[in-house]
Amino acid sequence: MRVLLMVLWFSLCTAAIAETAPGSNASSVSQSDRIAIGPIVLSQDVQGITVNTAVAMNFAVETKSDGLHLSLVLDASLVDLQQKFAQIVGTLPLPRDNCKSYTLVNPVVSLTIRALKGEGDTAVVALSGDVDGWTCVENPVPETYWDSTGCRGDLPFGGHYVFGCPKTRPASPIKNKSFTQPFDATLPVKLQKTGDASLSLVLGEPNVKLGGQFVFITNGLLSIAGININDQAKKALERAIDPNKLTISVPKEYADLNPTIVDASFRSGQGQLAIRLDMTALLPPARINEILGGLVKSLKKP
Repeated sequence: MRVLLMVLWFSLCTAAIAETAPGSNASSVSQSDRIAIGPIVLSQDVQGITVNTAVAMNFAVETKSDGLHLSLVLDASLVDLQQKFAQIVGTLPLPRDNCKSYTLVNPVVSLTIRALKGEGDTAVVALSGDVDGWTCVENPVPETYWDSTGCRGDLPFGGHYVFGCPKTRPASPIKNKSFTQPFDATLPVKLQKTGDASLSLVLGEPNVKLGGQFVFITNGLLSIAGININDQAKKALERAIDPNKLTISVPKEYADLNPTIVDASFRSGQGQLAIRLDMTALLPPARINEILGGLVKSLKKP
């Protein structure tokens, strides 16, 4: 279905009626009713997890002296991303080995809360968890075990034979959890225009609250571990939300008009996060004639 052509045809007919009707106010009826399209589902792979974004759109057309002004409002639901966000964050390479090296502090990070929320026009990554500090040292006492074929003896007339014998090997390291440090972190994310037809995610400063007795140690641990939890969450979110890919769902006829992005922001309501995108395009009279000419030709085809 040629959505844009239908919108144009309806708009021109409405404008004509308004201009010829006695005593009518053309400007009051030149605005057509909004025409809904969708939802269209876009799928994207994030850390091996399929995330679906449902995109619904609606058009409006207004006739003015310089041509037709088309507006498109696009609403993209991020509910599926919210539901799978904990699973996505769970794939991040957080330090989990409590004996990665023989040292006094081996950090182990666990996340109990991994959520994507909405606060007005801002998306918020919320993370809570603990950093456990583990001491791991080499066991000074070797372990003795029985090796059934570990020894070899010589026979009187040459040759040899194997037999079982006791052997030693390094024993399991000595590990002990020395402390647990809780933390809460939030990361604000906004949408921003970077051009007439482009958007980007603007990542705010993370707010990290550290509790417990070893706050100064935890600050160092998150750096020493080589893992910045907030930075990893940012990267996952950037892969999950590519605002410029939303334009894939825009009907080709509208996209061919090189529409301008007027506004873009996150929206939230009843715990559900979405993206609202407003776009406009102008069709001068010459372009209208060209499009309607194509419509007439298509209608004449058998």
